[in-house]
Amino acid sequence: MSFILEALKKSERERLKNKPPKFSDALMENKKPENNKLYFIVILSLVLIIFLLLYFLITPKKIQVSETNKNSSEFNQDIKLTETTKPEPVNLLSANDINKKQRSIEKDSAMNNSNEIMDIEIAKVSHNFYLPDLHIDIHVYSENAAERFVFVNMKKYDEGSFLDEGPLIKAITEEGVVLEQNDISFLLPNK
Repeated sequence: MSFILEALKKSERERLKNKPPKFSDALMENKKPENNKLYFIVILSLVLIIFLLLYFLITPKKIQVSETNKNSSEFNQDIKLTETTKPEPVNLLSANDINKKQRSIEKDSAMNNSNEIMDIEIAKVSHNFYLPDLHIDIHVYSENAAERFVFVNMKKYDEGSFLDEGPLIKAITEEGVVLEQNDISFLLPNK
């Protein structure tokens, strides 16, 4: 019987050799085994790249937050150590009050020597004033005291009002603005 089975197998092989292959047989024979290692390596590398990207995006924020917390705590300590005084609220005066004040200021300035009004830079150095950079943007001088005003550092002021930086606007003259701080008068020139 084995002789017969071997003869049948031999005849089947010969028949397959002479017979052209079918399309479906070709697909089944050319099928290659899947390479699971390649897929595993690609997926692992993508996960690693995403992890590193997230790590580097999140880590600098943590560092900045800790630096910000340190800086803010130091800043808060500096604020607690230095006492600040708020400027007095500005009272809006009527035109008559402004004219009266202007006349009294002009009388006082006429009585005083012109040497008492210093340049702002000299006043900063000689009296240790800490004033930020002050500059006149718009200077309007009029014979009528109620119509005089200046824009200092982009903000409008009238005579008798206080600057945000602290000094009092004592007078608005043709040369500039006479400011007063700690009973010392100085001129902010109109450049």
